[in-house]
Amino acid sequence: MIAMRALPVLAVLLLAACGEPASDESTSDQSQVELPSEAIAEPEPLQEGETVVSEARPIPALDGEGLRMVIPSGATRLIAFGSGRQVVENALGRSLGKGGTRSSNRECGAGPMEFSTIDGLTLNFQDGKFVGWNIDGTLGLTTIDGMGVGSNRAVLEQSRTLAMQDSTLGKEFRSGGIGGFLDEEGDTVTMLYAGTQCFFR
Repeated sequence: MIAMRALPVLAVLLLAACGEPASDESTSDQSQVELPSEAIAEPEPLQEGETVVSEARPIPALDGEGLRMVIPSGATRLIAFGSGRQVVENALGRSLGKGGTRSSNRECGAGPMEFSTIDGLTLNFQDGKFVGWNIDGTLGLTTIDGMGVGSNRAVLEQSRTLAMQDSTLGKEFRSGGIGGFLDEEGDTVTMLYAGTQCFFR
């Protein structure tokens, strides 16, 4: 992993019914705990082909297999689903330089789930492992090829196939390993997700 200064780790909000944060306190644990500003764990050893770039923060990119960290040289490193929570939170904390919140929901269809959220990006964890992400905020993260919240459907379809899905949650689509939702007009991406989610369908 790229060597750089320790930054606050991430946080977590709860994502639940109909793709919106849960509001029914009787079915979910909505307590949110601000993550402390603790020392970041030592970075993992570099993988083959990776290069150390001093003081250069990697940029997170959305990926159907997890999150992909992109450094200024263009080299990337996948933080894959199945990675430990500490590894994921540390990597995002270093990259974004922001903290967030943690929360949990015991009533998810996939089983009890914990979350770390910052500026609309929610990381989903089960048994301490990274299992999914979703984004609906203003953080501005995109896939490597530029698909993100706010993207225009017509523009995306010039380079991607968006397969519309039958859904009770809205205008839902799939594109490779990533799912998402469009606005009522079907023109603009309002949310993206990958991996295991806490959606109630």
